[in-house]
Amino acid sequence: LAMSLRYIDGQLVHAATRGDGEVGEEVSSNIRTMASIPLRLRETERAIPDVLEVRGEVYMRRDDFEALNHRQRERIAAGQKNEKTFVNPRNAAAGAVRQLDPRVAAQRPLRFFAYGIGEVSEPQVNAWSTHWDILQDLRSWGFPVAVQAERVMGAAGLADFHQRMGALRDQLPFDIDGVVYKVNRLDWQVKLGFLTREPRWAVAHKYPAQEQMTRLLDIDIQVGRTGALTPVAKLEPVTVGGVVVQNATLHNQDEIERLGVRIGDTVTIQRAGDVIPQVVSVVLDERPKNAKPFRFPETCPECGSAAVRAEGEVVRRCTGGLVCPAQAVGSNTSRSSGAML
Repeated sequence: LAMSLRYIDGQLVHAATRGDGEVGEEVSSNIRTMASIPLRLRETERAIPDVLEVRGEVYMRRDDFEALNHRQRERIAAGQKNEKTFVNPRNAAAGAVRQLDPRVAAQRPLRFFAYGIGEVSEPQVNAWSTHWDILQDLRSWGFPVAVQAERVMGAAGLADFHQRMGALRDQLPFDIDGVVYKVNRLDWQVKLGFLTREPRWAVAHKYPAQEQMTRLLDIDIQVGRTGALTPVAKLEPVTVGGVVVQNATLHNQDEIERLGVRIGDTVTIQRAGDVIPQVVSVVLDERPKNAKPFRFPETCPECGSAAVRAEGEVVRRCTGGLVCPAQAVGSNTSRSSGAML
């Protein structure tokens, strides 16, 4: 989750999410609970600007994510209500930052990488000539900066870096879906400027989604707070991009029919955007004779009410309203969150 940290006289005064690029969410109380973000900057030979806006990324390591889910499963087993496991580190980190209660955020293993700056007061803003210089000063003032960052020359250097990081991808302690190239000279960054809100001096080079094959054991139906019935593939556990995947979305009834997937099939899965596991295809050559077609339910598995697919929609929905436990829980959660806000 992209984050902007504002320091006045070396003291953290505000933290906000990137939002739409102009307006974000105020999350200062939650950010103050993170050990990797300095509340006061470290004094060095380089003078700290009176005003300094630091930009970076809040993230969660894979091992921290697994430990968090382990604790969540223990709480669920102990009968604690309103507890759940998390699908992936990215969603867990983003949700923790936006918690209304800082005490909850403090229990989540969040970390931070600094990768740039925003507003900076004079005269420090004129003291830097390259982006690399900025990163070194941020590190000296107490911010974590990714050790993988490098200076390279030309297109060949960029391609080589992309390839090397791709080879190391599974060994990194955190998920990545690509690398970002930035023009190092700050005067060239100014000349290149922006295209709408996107800088011309920086570009992301993504990696292809990682895929693995596994067996589809069953298909469950989950009912959301709006009554939408979503099919979820239950899989033999398989590691995809460093994360053990046991469930994958099948989206809706049309997607199951398009894939032609059956229970017992060997399927190819990927993590879309390296986040959400989804079934990509069926390995027909591996289909067993006892593979069973899946019949999408016409009644809600939570309350037994009719599940109707309106004309022109791909989603089938429960008609039970607040009679349905899944919808009632979602409604109560939304109301309580609104009251706290």
